[in-house]
Amino acid sequence: EGYQEEQFVTDGTDREYIPHFTWHGFRYFRVDADIQATVSKDRDFVHTQTVVIKDISLCGLLIMTSGLFDLADYSWIKIDVDGIPMVMEFRMIRTFEEKGAITKKYGCQMIAANDREADKLCKFIFNLQRKAIKNNVF
Repeated sequence: EGYQEEQFVTDGTDREYIPHFTWHGFRYFRVDADIQATVSKDRDFVHTQTVVIKDISLCGLLIMTSGLFDLADYSWIKIDVDGIPMVMEFRMIRTFEEKGAITKKYGCQMIAANDREADKLCKFIFNLQRKAIKNNVF
């Protein structure tokens, strides 16, 4: 009870993936961020774009960029986690456009990380949360 089934929504020309959410809307809590990261469609990061991570959780993130992505695109993101680059695969699942804005925001779903990567990401998120609490940002 309180759960939504995973599904694809389509209008016949485009599709949007709607992940399985808990009753409050997200699988894990989100923490606001303002972190520069690098995105690439290939794991080798030959062609890259700089993005800003606006919020992050263990299952996803919100990025802001002036670049364009297609919904359902799979990409890789490189984040500096305590001085060590962490590379994760993700998928664009929704867009947020503000009228007249130069940049666009994308809601992204993380693709399954191994336990070690998930622990590293969780520690990073907790550190962001501690800094926010310390600075009275919450």
